Amino acid sequence: MAPASTYDRSPDAGPLRQGEVLSGLVQARVATETLGGTELEVSAVVHSFVVVVSQDCELDWDFRCRFGDDDKRPTEWKETPNLLLCEARWIPEGRRPDAWSGDLWKRARQNQDERYHFLPPCPGALDTKANGFGPLLLDFKRYFTVPMDEVYERLRIEGSDERVDRRAVLVSPYREYLAHRLFSFLARVALPEELGMPAR
Repeated sequence: MAPASTYDRSPDAGPLRQGEVLSGLVQARVATETLGGTELEVSAVVHSFVVVVSQDCELDWDFRCRFGDDDKRPTEWKETPNLLLCEARWIPEGRRPDAWSGDLWKRARQNQDERYHFLPPCPGALDTKANGFGPLLLDFKRYFTVPMDEVYERLRIEGSDERVDRRAVLVSPYREYLAHRLFSFLARVALPEELGMPAR
């Protein structure tokens, strides 16, 4: 019997999902040196892959607020203004990044390092673009937001470099495992000094 997959195909329509892999997302960044001037300059950062980490319930409510039937539409305060995302770095052939030690790479690949999360390759049959994609490495320090209305507009655009594509979505329990690890990392508490047993 074949092992269960980590992924399922992204839906063709409807709300974005927690644990969904998107490709080609453009993030607009203001050039800080133009702040305070008469004109702001904005640069475009294209992310080959990102993973949605906003919670499913928030994504559902937001979608219903934006696109639901007028007579059943929830109140405006259910909208989520920004989508929380984590960069996902494609790891060619699953090879260790050059700057990494072997020990860090081993921990990261086994999801034993609190900062990193490793996702396995996705086969073409479970990718909406039918190409599949290789292993992805998430760095929990590299999260960001994009306005929700902008993301849905980019999903709608056809035949443009500004389009974002829905590729695949993590299935349970892999979705919850990613969310648990990410939010555990973000919830860590910095202490002014190490706690431990006093020396004898």
